[in-house]
Amino acid sequence: MGRQGKWNVFRVQTHETGGEMYRIRLASGEQAVFRTVEELTLAVQSGVVGPTAEVYLPDANRWMQMESHPDFQASRVKPASDAVSRPHLRQ
Repeated sequence: MGRQGKWNVFRVQTHETGGEMYRIRLASGEQAVFRTVEELTLAVQSGVVGPTAEVYLPDANRWMQMESHPDFQASRVKPASDAVSRPHLRQ
């Protein structure tokens, strides 16, 4: 890691999101893309994303354990938004 501050997440310019996305490798090996922190929060609170999942960090070009990501930690304590769409799964 080496850097302090907010972690960079997988960023892709899309018409739907305007840029920021979370690329997560689930415990099952499937990859999921969450378009907002609210989607990620819902996935964490519903058990879809657990501490053994991994998040892709493009700046480091590697996968890191989800449990140490600040947005994962925050998702465990804050309520998710009601208007959240489902993640887009990739295999």
